[in-house]
Amino acid sequence: VLMSIEINGVKYSGQNITVRNNKIVIDGVDQTPDSKEITVIVEGDIDSIQNDKGKIEVKGYVRFVDSVNGDVHVHGGVDAGVKTINGNVTCGFVNGPVSTVNGNIKHVNPQDGKKYE
Repeated sequence: VLMSIEINGVKYSGQNITVRNNKIVIDGVDQTPDSKEITVIVEGDIDSIQNDKGKIEVKGYVRFVDSVNGDVHVHGGVDAGVKTINGNVTCGFVNGPVSTVNGNIKHVNPQDGKKYE
């Protein structure tokens, strides 16, 4: 199932996103915009997402998230884990490890919306 992916305000469809070395690749196709910071918003479920240049937001479920410099917000849950170096992590249930070097980790209960650190 393909979902909507928004990168710096432009919508795409795909299942796997990688943002590395100033390149954005969606399902194997280069979609790199001319921008120094990259914000990725996913509408729906996605297998994996990596971004070393900015914020990641998933409005659904994701298997694995990997970020270098940017906050991670997952409205649904995470199956395998979240890793970031510089950024805060906010997500629903997680079935794997969550780590950040410089940031905070918060769990949001999907039933009542309450945040826990």
